[in-house]
Amino acid sequence: MADFRRLHPKAEVHIVASQSLEDELERDTDAAMVFGARGDFPPSAKLLIPERVVPVCAPGFLERYGPFDDPAQFANVPLLHLETTEKARWLTWATWLAAHGVAREPEQGDLGLNTYGFVIQAALAEQGLALGWIGLVDHHLAQGSLIQVGPEITRHDRGYWLVPSPSAHGTTAALLDWLINET
Repeated sequence: MADFRRLHPKAEVHIVASQSLEDELERDTDAAMVFGARGDFPPSAKLLIPERVVPVCAPGFLERYGPFDDPAQFANVPLLHLETTEKARWLTWATWLAAHGVAREPEQGDLGLNTYGFVIQAALAEQGLALGWIGLVDHHLAQGSLIQVGPEITRHDRGYWLVPSPSAHGTTAALLDWLINET
């Protein structure tokens, strides 16, 4: 957003965060960027970032608990969970592990957090393994403050979707075009 605001210094941009799909789509807004599946959105929605998820942890956590050569090893370490009051629209530890043939539900020693920012902060503080969404943890991976410790799962039918208002014009249309070009 900083780059867009430099290009359009008079543009007013309001960002509202929510984990509720209904809240995000029912707001009277010019556009929404919403995480979900293709069928959740109108045909005008554009997929900006497909869901790409890798397990990550801080280097100190890896030193204490690793190495992790097999996803089955994740069954014995603290996991950081992004919790929601609704059914999760994103990969969870249960679904990520199941994709690798490992059955594990949240257990004692795990930590549940209600925002993704808290999950990443807990991972940086060496509290457990987190699921890292490519596009959101890239900076930490490049810096080495988080390390990828398992294989990636990509789901092209899910991710961050741009849902424009049918009446988007002017600065809103410029923002939508900029977002599409940036991703």
